[in-house]
Amino acid sequence: MHRPPRDPGRPGGAGARLDSRAMTETGPPAKPAGAPPASAPPRPGLGFLGVFGWLGIFGIGAAVGAILGAADVAGWITGLVVSATTVTLGFFLRRSLVA
Repeated sequence: MHRPPRDPGRPGGAGARLDSRAMTETGPPAKPAGAPPASAPPRPGLGFLGVFGWLGIFGIGAAVGAILGAADVAGWITGLVVSATTVTLGFFLRRSLVA
């Protein structure tokens, strides 16, 4: 089957195919500002930092739980405070390791 040649002077000219990713005439769409390169090399030591970061968060949660338990605080309040603390610290740790 013969296709007519594409007319370079007119976007979407004869023979041009439509792409669902919205290709431009010069190539693929541009990346958003601040996006990391597609093939960013892995940073050394992230596994080491991650393990010790999570161990630190676990230790902080245990210490908060011990302090609240020694202060005779209700169990559900202790659980709520320890959970909120560890989730918040885990969020910040993950954010710092990914960025």
